[in-house]
Amino acid sequence: QVGVLEDPIDLRSDLYSFGAVLFGCLTGRPLHDARDTGELLRAHVLESSSSIRAEGVDAPRVLDEIIGRLLRKDPTNRYATSAAVLQDLLELGRRLERGERDPAFVIGLGDVRSTLTEPGLVGRTEELVLLNALLGLSARGRGALVRLEAASGDGKTRILHEAALTASQRGDRVFRAEAHELEAPRPVAMLERLAGSILEAAADDHVFADHLTRALAPWAPELHTVLPSLRPLLVAEVEVSGRSSESRLQDGLAALFDALGMRQRPAVLLLDDCQWADRLSLGVIGRWSSQPHPDRFVSVVAATRSAGSGSDDLTQIWTSGATIALGTLEPDETRDLVSSMAGRVPHEAHAVIARLSGGSPFFVASVLRSMVESGALRPDPKGWKMDPAAIATLASATHAAAIDTKRLGRLTDEALGFLSAGAILGSHPSIAESASLARTEADRVDAILEEARRFGLIWLTGERDSFSFIHDKVREGAIRRLGTAERRALHLRAADLIESGRSGDVFDLAYHYDQAGAADRGLSAAIEATSIARGRQALESAETMLRIAARGVSDGDRATRTTVAEELGEVLMLRGSYEEAAQWLGEARSLARDNDRAATIEGKIGELAFKRGDVRTAGDATERALRMIGRQVPHRTGILLPLLVKELLVQTLHSMFAAFFVGRRPLEEGQTDLLAS
Repeated sequence: QVGVLEDPIDLRSDLYSFGAVLFGCLTGRPLHDARDTGELLRAHVLESSSSIRAEGVDAPRVLDEIIGRLLRKDPTNRYATSAAVLQDLLELGRRLERGERDPAFVIGLGDVRSTLTEPGLVGRTEELVLLNALLGLSARGRGALVRLEAASGDGKTRILHEAALTASQRGDRVFRAEAHELEAPRPVAMLERLAGSILEAAADDHVFADHLTRALAPWAPELHTVLPSLRPLLVAEVEVSGRSSESRLQDGLAALFDALGMRQRPAVLLLDDCQWADRLSLGVIGRWSSQPHPDRFVSVVAATRSAGSGSDDLTQIWTSGATIALGTLEPDETRDLVSSMAGRVPHEAHAVIARLSGGSPFFVASVLRSMVESGALRPDPKGWKMDPAAIATLASATHAAAIDTKRLGRLTDEALGFLSAGAILGSHPSIAESASLARTEADRVDAILEEARRFGLIWLTGERDSFSFIHDKVREGAIRRLGTAERRALHLRAADLIESGRSGDVFDLAYHYDQAGAADRGLSAAIEATSIARGRQALESAETMLRIAARGVSDGDRATRTTVAEELGEVLMLRGSYEEAAQWLGEARSLARDNDRAATIEGKIGELAFKRGDVRTAGDATERALRMIGRQVPHRTGILLPLLVKELLVQTLHSMFAAFFVGRRPLEEGQTDLLAS
């Protein structure tokens, strides 16, 4: 009415108002708090509406869904008819009268729509009941790990969202984090995102912040090492060696998990896409779940792809906790999911969707959207009508993934280029950086985002400064459509963009230069990133950065080649890849010029041999290292005894007359002695 939106004023405007009234009645506060009319209008247009369950209202999930659909910002995503709203409310009332505390049914089945809306939650009632029962145990001090398994597209993230709402409804504190694929391998990236949400919660609650500081004090050195962003919550003036053992780091991070829950307010930690997480993060989850704890007021849900889904399943190291597996939808559930988005749909369309989607919720929605976008389904006053020829074309596809690629192809070239640029940057790219990378004019960005959103490919953050792909399949498709040369060109422009705007982000810088085939330009960033990663005990990240450095260093730079080969060999040895570690340490040894450096590498070769159980080779390598720095290696008893007496005398003098015999030389003059020791 005031010209903020270009959509027509119709029944859907009244439905939005009805939803706002319901929200206010149930929560006791207005939908948006605003100081003036202008701020209120902006909030109604841009800010996401809160769930009544997130506000702590003890209400059925279906009622929350009904109000959520009434309050959708895009009118096309709301109910299309008031009769459908009334039908759902009456059905809810009937079920409540029958004694169902939390009725489970699909909303919108009686709607007569001309556009698609967001899918409802279908076919997961039993899994949600079990999950919520397990998470509720944390209030009794019996929190534990719940492993949520599903194939890609089968709805893990949606279940986590529902778990978060139910936990908020109980008054639990909720923390969320996720791992990402096809991005720069930052150190413990998933745990770093968790740290961000912890800092936000602590900033809003000084009692919680004080609790964390006290609980984490014994582990401050370890947490400083691996999660330096938590510094504001850790005791001051902690000396950080940067070489805490992995076991101590895992214990410290497990203590962090436990500290998130309090007797007066339990916590739920939701971790998504754990199949992409680093080994240290996965090890922490396993360590935490296997350690007995008398009063554990926090539960952890770790969502991961089902075993055999094509990724390395490092989550098998978890040996404790319950497992909830999400399967594909049954045919009647697939039908309900389609109806929740479209209302009444012809039987023939249901059959095609069921066959192509294989019961995967994501692909059900994707195939349905493709039918509407291609004209195979057209709106009609009585529901939807089919175009037999278009349906036949769709039905000839062998899998929904091919249809998803076609859906991307229906975007304008401008929008497709923008999404591909964003996909190169990450799962949640900056809108400004995506526009710069795609060379999109600023006045075109809003229209492009709206086009992609209406296609059901992205969603926008509340601040509208970034966007997220609706599913990793969409992002993968946007990257896959690029040819090798085009993809490399985008990575190169991304690296140049990062270098000019956020040059301190050495992980992104090295990653994009490497993906562009220009690892030499990312060499210095990769070496700096390696140092950061090793300082935080993130060996996987360090290995990736060292491999980039190895690809980028020139043959003529012997000193850098030696350093990279030596460090990569050492990191691989620490990670247990002994065969490859031997190759890199051997290369480093062949490149080393001065004796001290060569002796250091020989010592590591000896250490590697010892780890592999080859004691003779380990001894030979150690002897060679000692000879390189001029140290004697006695083999006969006649020589060994005098040397032993000499060493005993030296140590005695050092102990009894330290003021005269210890620290008399500058440190740089004693490097050889330190190396020998």
